[in-house]
Amino acid sequence: AAVRARAMSRMTSALERGLTTLSSARASPASARSARARTALVANAPRMGVAGASPMASTFVASAASRDALTARHAHKSRPRRASYATTPRASAGDAAPARLEWPSRDCYAGALRETDVGRAVTLCGWIDKSRDMGGIAFADVRDHTGIAQIVADDDASAEVKKVFGELRQECVVRVKGEVRRRLNVNTKTATGLIEIVASEITILNTVARSLPFGISESAQDKEEIKEETRLENRVLDLRRPQMQRNLKLRHQTLRALRKVLEDDYGFLEVETPMLTRSTPEGARDYLVPSRLKPGGAYALPQSPQLFKQMLMVAGVDRYYQVARCFRDEDLRADRQPEFTQLDIEMAFTDDAGVMKLAEDLMRAAFKSGADVDLPSTFPTMTFAHAMEKYGCDKPDLRYGMEMTTINDALAGTEFKLFADALAAPNGVVKVLVVDDAKKNSKLQAQAQGRRVQRSHHRGCGWFSIRTRR
Repeated sequence: AAVRARAMSRMTSALERGLTTLSSARASPASARSARARTALVANAPRMGVAGASPMASTFVASAASRDALTARHAHKSRPRRASYATTPRASAGDAAPARLEWPSRDCYAGALRETDVGRAVTLCGWIDKSRDMGGIAFADVRDHTGIAQIVADDDASAEVKKVFGELRQECVVRVKGEVRRRLNVNTKTATGLIEIVASEITILNTVARSLPFGISESAQDKEEIKEETRLENRVLDLRRPQMQRNLKLRHQTLRALRKVLEDDYGFLEVETPMLTRSTPEGARDYLVPSRLKPGGAYALPQSPQLFKQMLMVAGVDRYYQVARCFRDEDLRADRQPEFTQLDIEMAFTDDAGVMKLAEDLMRAAFKSGADVDLPSTFPTMTFAHAMEKYGCDKPDLRYGMEMTTINDALAGTEFKLFADALAAPNGVVKVLVVDDAKKNSKLQAQAQGRRVQRSHHRGCGWFSIRTRR
């Protein structure tokens, strides 16, 4: 709170100084006024450093020389400078200020360096994952979205480099220049474990002034379990964690593979449909967005692009897809939340075999790209009637087996009331389900299962066990 208060105070002061300058220049010709306004706003820009911010979050300062040059260029048109012209100590520091804007940049990624890069001069930008001083030689790991690379300051390093190494803390943002060399102690756990960068120059672009709510490093995540509430309260830090970075990459790679199949192999067209639409009756309640232009009216956020893709089919766009955002005002469930993404597909002039072939190709591409798993060239298929007959549902989980078998013929003429009543009813049927491990199913569990079956409007459920002698 104190840091935010000081930042807001600096920003307010800078804006007041800029407005004062603009007011004083209002009576000047347009060229002089615009020159002085631009100069003052740049010179009075406050230093708004955010702990652990990205390398682009640098402070840009205009030098006194450049500001004076702009002023002198329009001196014959402008009025004398008033006492209210505001400058900051940084802007009026003369030779101490940089002569031009500086943009921290890199020429390679940390996770992309390999043994073939040995001897190459590189520049890295990223966050300090961890650092360690071994006495006379210091190491640090620089992390970006591609991975980690180790930097080192050995005995031959300059005093300035050693001094900066001593100031490094986790999640500091740095720029490192140096030469790639082979590592003496190879680390087989990382892709860059064969090389390291001998730092010849290191610059701290941003620091971390307080302890973090949880560790960002991969090694820290193995030692602590982070509560979901803490992660959501510190979402920026959470997204910086390597696991979350991998999740984002996995989603991106999967969607790219799906798009390739749809567009290159099947000729689908990706069409973006509106978000603000009218309310239509679907499976859940709509999220409403009040209209400013029509008081009392409201737009509805789409539960799915159902109406729009049907319009596209009639309009002649007979192969449409979209990675669509959907909104449903309903209670949370294991597979539902208020806002989610779905791959929305609609196609015309095809049969059920064509639809299933497309689905199989999409699943093969998704598993290969996301998990490097090769699915079979053909998937087993079954009819709805077969699924209901053998598994009792239209989306069975085939991993468990446990198919149901109809035993009406075996029970013909039985006097057991439960079975006899079921067989006597129209379309009556008795099915048996074999459970291999009877130890996991006690008598109480079997009775509870029978009560659930009766609540489902069936006759009932009987059970028995068969024991074999060994």
